[in-house]
Amino acid sequence: MSSSLPRLSFFQRLDRLAKILFGLTLLSTIGILAIGLYFYLYFSRDLPKLTSITEYKPPLVSEVYAEDGQMIGVFWDECRTLLPYKEIPELVINAFVASEDSRFWDHRGVDIRSIVRAFYENLKAGHVVQGGSTITQQVARSLLLTREKKLGRKIKEAILATQIEQHLSKEQILFLYLNQIYLGNRAYGIEAAARNYFHKNARELTLAEISIIAGLPSAPSSFNPIISPKQAKERQQHVLNQMVDNGYVKKKEAEAALKEPLKIYRAGIDKEFNNQYAPYFTENVRRALMEKYGSDLIYQGGLKIYTTADLKANKAAEKALKDGLRSVDRRQGFRGPIETVAPAQIGETADQIHADIVSQEVPYVMISGDGGFVETEEMRHPTLKTDKPYKAVVTDTDPKFLKTLIGHKKGIILNEDKQWAWRPLKKGDLLWVQKKNANPDDSYFVLSQEPKVEGAIFSYEPVTGKIRAIIGGYDFARSEFNRATQAYRQPGSAFKPIIYSAALDKGYSPRTPVVDGPVTFQVSSTEFYSPKNYGNKHNGLMTVRTALAHSVNIIAVKIFYDIGVDYTIAYARKLGITTPIHRYLSSALGASDITLQDLTTAYGTFANHGIRPKLFMITKVVDQNGKVLEQYQPPKQPEAIVMAQEGSEGDSPKGKKRKKEANTEELNTPLFEAGKKVIERENLKISNEEMKILYGTSIPEGFAISPQTAHLMVSLLSEVVNSGTGFKAKELKRPAAGKTGTTNDETDCWFVAFTPDLLTGVWIGYDNKKKLGEKMTGGVIAAPVWLSYMQEVLKDKPVASFEPPKGFEVAKIDTLMGGSAPLSKKQEVAESTPEAAAAEKETSSSRGIEFLFGY
Repeated sequence: MSSSLPRLSFFQRLDRLAKILFGLTLLSTIGILAIGLYFYLYFSRDLPKLTSITEYKPPLVSEVYAEDGQMIGVFWDECRTLLPYKEIPELVINAFVASEDSRFWDHRGVDIRSIVRAFYENLKAGHVVQGGSTITQQVARSLLLTREKKLGRKIKEAILATQIEQHLSKEQILFLYLNQIYLGNRAYGIEAAARNYFHKNARELTLAEISIIAGLPSAPSSFNPIISPKQAKERQQHVLNQMVDNGYVKKKEAEAALKEPLKIYRAGIDKEFNNQYAPYFTENVRRALMEKYGSDLIYQGGLKIYTTADLKANKAAEKALKDGLRSVDRRQGFRGPIETVAPAQIGETADQIHADIVSQEVPYVMISGDGGFVETEEMRHPTLKTDKPYKAVVTDTDPKFLKTLIGHKKGIILNEDKQWAWRPLKKGDLLWVQKKNANPDDSYFVLSQEPKVEGAIFSYEPVTGKIRAIIGGYDFARSEFNRATQAYRQPGSAFKPIIYSAALDKGYSPRTPVVDGPVTFQVSSTEFYSPKNYGNKHNGLMTVRTALAHSVNIIAVKIFYDIGVDYTIAYARKLGITTPIHRYLSSALGASDITLQDLTTAYGTFANHGIRPKLFMITKVVDQNGKVLEQYQPPKQPEAIVMAQEGSEGDSPKGKKRKKEANTEELNTPLFEAGKKVIERENLKISNEEMKILYGTSIPEGFAISPQTAHLMVSLLSEVVNSGTGFKAKELKRPAAGKTGTTNDETDCWFVAFTPDLLTGVWIGYDNKKKLGEKMTGGVIAAPVWLSYMQEVLKDKPVASFEPPKGFEVAKIDTLMGGSAPLSKKQEVAESTPEAAAAEKETSSSRGIEFLFGY
């Protein structure tokens, strides 16, 4: 039996086909959606999150400020200064939106129209000329992804951009973009770019400057106006055209901006910025903060660091030290020309010198409206600084002078300004020269050379403890090693004031006579020590005052031997010496290494009336959110100072209580507790009597030594300046006190001295401990540096005097002992004269707590 299927009508067949196509379409759609969902889930499964603007914490520049508010240092991994959205100029926003993403305000993270347009333009050009990424995509890539050119990364970028648009407003996205983006010339973000390229804040930028910066995001290196001005101008024109097309500026405004010549600065690394101001001070601040907070916070945390730095003082100290080191170097002799070039190469050499000077002294380029470099008058004739050496090539010789070229500038060196050269100079010699200060004609120069000798200056206010200036070497760019705080060198006779102060508190007085003559000490069963004076001369009987003023070595060793090594070490620790002190007699002459900072700290106790200064250089540190991380709090004034301010203690309850305590055997508890740790740590052998001298109640609380001892030391050290080895400091023409220091082999020279306002230490020597030369003493080469610095930094300040403590008998100063000397102490040598014995008897009950400084 046979059967046949019923024939379907045309409409039935059409209906069946429609159902099949619908099914296939549905399946395809489901498939596509499934595949799309799969890829979405696959690429978004490990995407980073940015759901709140508060999660944005980019690396920011930390800034260091001098006391007057001048920025003197920066620390950064990425040079970025965060600019709130409300502070970003509208013109800046419009320029970036027009050039990078004209439909930014309309799309939701990805702009298909822009992608198609970019694809067409790139296909037409045969290479990439446009990008299709939106600003939001750029934010996603910059903040949360890598820059690898792979399809997977682009998909992630698109997904992440849509997520960002869901959680952040358009304004927040622009805030992220304009602060995060890299714009070349070491700048991240619009504010850093404004500062680096134009030395302006973003709000001060002109349309021409804005359009140059806005052209950089797509290729910062290719469009860098410093390197490629023509390409930069072409890109600037594109930005301006886009701004006109989008209605942000008028065509005439754009045309004027395009024609505007631009001065564009080269940006250096953070250290190059720091080197312009107070580099050693700033580096010291960085080291201190690194120990406390670590590198991430310092280099990325956007800290505001406020310091005690005096920029004027640092500049004065730098100049004084450089001048002093050059002077010392000249005494060592001329080392010859840098090199000698053939006469035919003189012109080429001069051109190279000129190019080097321009790069150093002119930190910018000028580009014209058509993208060409413009040579300014400053570039043609750069101004040469008086305190800086420059290379010069000799072009001609004459019996009375040399003709030179310092780049393109003609110069003359008179015979008087080159007479220290050991050999005749000739045509083609390449030399170091400096402008001659004494001559108003800037064509005159003096022969110079870069010194090999080094030095350091450390300066602070002894009363407040504010560190004002730190210079750690001839040139920070040459060596970052800080010789003021890191170099351990023998102080020579500059250590003697510590010995003499310790002796005063053991019963010596300024008029105590000591014999200066040959002496030998047996230091062990087989070893002997015979100290020598400088010049091997002996002076016979001398007073303590005269011996210190003239820095007599033998007397210093005798006193050191008499008062005891362990006692003196404990005494030095009270004054702030932290470096090791060797237990042998030559330590009296500065044989134990010490830092300049340590030594100047010790002198500060004398200058500060017996109170050991608490030195500090950081006043406040604030994080990027305005939170104060630390702030210096001045120490509470010792009660004794407060009582002195209020007037004499008299028979007040406090006065009676203190007088009673002064006659007891009690110890100054805080001072003793600190000293006890030193004694135990260094295993010092200190007698009970020495314990009371060092830490007794005759020393007021808050003091390291008594005000009487401190003033006696000021008097003795003033004698060093007035009639002794520190006589050079008299030229300051204001009260000063201090001490010179020179090691036996003349490898180290020191001068540490102070006025009532400022204490400054100077050290000079070679890093390799080479000899400085015969008669190169602290008074000869270090004191002039101190004088030059102090004259400049104090020239506008009133003259102050050293005031004695309240109740101090100035007329009997030479008969007084230290304020914590035992009341029963008899000065056997001093009693050899009736006057001294009478003075001792009269003043023996008037020391210690009653000698308070009167403010």
